[in-house]
Amino acid sequence: MRIFSAAAVLAGIQASLYWGGTMGIPIEASIPPEDFRKLPSQLGDWTGEQVSMDPRLFGADNAHAVVHRIYKNGTGQGVLLYSAEFANVPVSNAPHPPDVCYPANGFRITSSHDMQIPSSSRGSFLARALTVEHEMETRHILFWFQVPGATYVDGYGQREVFWSYRGRKTHPAVVKVTLETPQNGEQATRSLKSFAPLVHAWVTQYQAGKRGEGKGGRRKAAQDFRT
Repeated sequence: MRIFSAAAVLAGIQASLYWGGTMGIPIEASIPPEDFRKLPSQLGDWTGEQVSMDPRLFGADNAHAVVHRIYKNGTGQGVLLYSAEFANVPVSNAPHPPDVCYPANGFRITSSHDMQIPSSSRGSFLARALTVEHEMETRHILFWFQVPGATYVDGYGQREVFWSYRGRKTHPAVVKVTLETPQNGEQATRSLKSFAPLVHAWVTQYQAGKRGEGKGGRRKAAQDFRT
């Protein structure tokens, strides 16, 4: 079990931003032609509907597109989904991970560990699981940041991913995925690990440009990465 302070996580993010801003990372983001908000309301046996979410925890920051939904399966188990597409990474206002956002709003992280989630296609992907508490409330969270071919969960992972784009004309937009459920213990783990691969698979296809009828190739979003 690993528990990180918000200050430590922010330090990692700031380090990644500094190095990203000085190592020749491209200044334009490549965005898939389809609207990210077309993420389906039906994923497997999970059905979603739009909901309002706490802006302190799920603020849009400078996201290019945002999806807020609650998904439920046939047994009535529910998972909150917050997902956003960012074209301004890595810059000084890069999206914060939940292990920064929740403590900043009064939650205490009681457990934190990274895990490999089996992919619905092949292999697995990296995600971070958190348990947070506030007064008498407990929430279970699973999150990751996704780019084509990789996921990461902190500033150090971000730096490693973006260093690989040095010398290119563009870098891919980043999709942040946060899943949350108030279910208890093993039930929460089962729900999150069951739902996560469905989201990851759709984002993978979306980022590869294999969703929908978008034409004209990928869009570019100009960004200034200087710090």
